[in-house]
Amino acid sequence: FCKNVHKEGDHVILVYVPEVHSSKWSNAVYVHDPDVMESMMTEEELRIRGDLEVFADKLKIHGLGGRVMSVISNKPGEGINKTAEDEGVDLIVVGNKGKSSMKRSLVGSVSDYLVHHANVPVFVCKQKNKPVPPQ
Repeated sequence: FCKNVHKEGDHVILVYVPEVHSSKWSNAVYVHDPDVMESMMTEEELRIRGDLEVFADKLKIHGLGGRVMSVISNKPGEGINKTAEDEGVDLIVVGNKGKSSMKRSLVGSVSDYLVHHANVPVFVCKQKNKPVPPQ
């Protein structure tokens, strides 16, 4: 994105849809202690805030003007798309881990969802293949 798409004066909105750690929350239904629930929620908020700071640093490192947003959504693609509509963006840039079509159809793909549902162009950046370590 930085090398091929970004132009001087562009405003970047980095949207983060945090995944709530389900293993921690799956037992939360049975927790009746409000102090324990509050502690778990505070821990999650701190983790998310830390992630947002890392992303804000990435914008600075690359000299990109913009901001970082956290969006809560059960489906990341829907959360990103809604934010793009609300913010009136001109382009959505999204990564792609290169899952197989079988795996993508079973678990879904954020980039695939956005390509088919966004009202603006979607630029999909494929993850570079990592070299396989020798065995």
